[in-house]
Amino acid sequence: MEKFFQRLKRERISSGMKQVQAAKFLKIHPNTYQSYERGYCYPPLERLVAISAMLNLSIDYLTCRTDINKFKCLNFQNLALNLKTMRMKQGCTQKKIAEALGISTVSYQNYELNTRTPSYQHFIALADFFQTSCDALLM
Repeated sequence: MEKFFQRLKRERISSGMKQVQAAKFLKIHPNTYQSYERGYCYPPLERLVAISAMLNLSIDYLTCRTDINKFKCLNFQNLALNLKTMRMKQGCTQKKIAEALGISTVSYQNYELNTRTPSYQHFIALADFFQTSCDALLM
């Protein structure tokens, strides 16, 4: 199965964009961008959304959760409200979700208050927990 860093590199190349151009678009150092394509680290959520827009790829496609690209313009600012809405719809407590993610309840509360953004791994775990797409968390 393809991994994020492999898909990122393949899609950037197929778009005709150079790594330096991608880094400039994202306003980051080229070495930082290269570390994403080499699989050394994952981009923060805000940057993942920017990469998605830069390459016209859905986040679910970019993160290899699906092989079908259905690009939509996303906004990570919607995450907080969507997390709270989904949690309440499922009747879950913040503590239960935090335990499922292996984080403190306060950390999860900060996601819902929009004072903290989840890491790449926690973002994927949230989509899995709510059994939804990454894109749906940001719509």
